[in-house]
Amino acid sequence: MKKLGIFLLFAVLFISCEQDNGVVPEQLKEEVTKDLQGKIFTAYEAQVYTEGKGNTEVDPQTAFFTKMEIIGSVIELTSANNTKTRYGFEINNANRGSEELPEVFTLAMKSSFKNFYIYLNRDYSNVLITVSNGNNSYGISLKQ
Repeated sequence: MKKLGIFLLFAVLFISCEQDNGVVPEQLKEEVTKDLQGKIFTAYEAQVYTEGKGNTEVDPQTAFFTKMEIIGSVIELTSANNTKTRYGFEINNANRGSEELPEVFTLAMKSSFKNFYIYLNRDYSNVLITVSNGNNSYGISLKQ
């Protein structure tokens, strides 16, 4: 009975320590959206990959997306023709219980586009958007 009591004590301590420390993905998304409210990221480099033709650099002002801003809990992206579209997202590389945040947050975008991800540096200095549309895949780098 004494061994069972000691085991239960350690189990309770372990569980309570695990809940107190580490990354909580839901809170991380709230923190990131709060930190980036009102900040606008602008494209400074863009490439398009076309099947059979390879990579081509394009003018960042004519890229698939030219600006990014977080509004509330969604991401608003502006395309080259000034059309604004809002997308929901999740940070999918922040692991519960991990003690350190990743250097780059991977934001999985909720959209009908394929391979639509935003890679956000932990210090919010740089953003890379990847998205596929038809036979083209785009890579757009943005900064504040």
